[in-house]
Amino acid sequence: ESYLNLPPFMFRMFRVFCIVLYIVHMTACSYWLVKELTHSRDDTDAWFLSFFSASSGVSSSDLYHQYVLATYFINTIFSTVGFGDIAPDNSEE
Repeated sequence: ESYLNLPPFMFRMFRVFCIVLYIVHMTACSYWLVKELTHSRDDTDAWFLSFFSASSGVSSSDLYHQYVLATYFINTIFSTVGFGDIAPDNSEE
């Protein structure tokens, strides 16, 4: 804090931001784990690919796009914006 010469509130805000990012990351990873454990591979692939156009070249094993989709879902839940275009398929999700 004194090394960076930041006001105390800036340091606290940065710390809160990092904590929120960590919570979103852990929750998104947990959400995807539940999705993988409660669905067959074919169901998960079909659900995942339904969000992307056929010409986008996205495969269901693309970890980056899986992470982005899970993080988007968790941020939608946390911010209470509403689901709109993405929703859980079963009670485990």
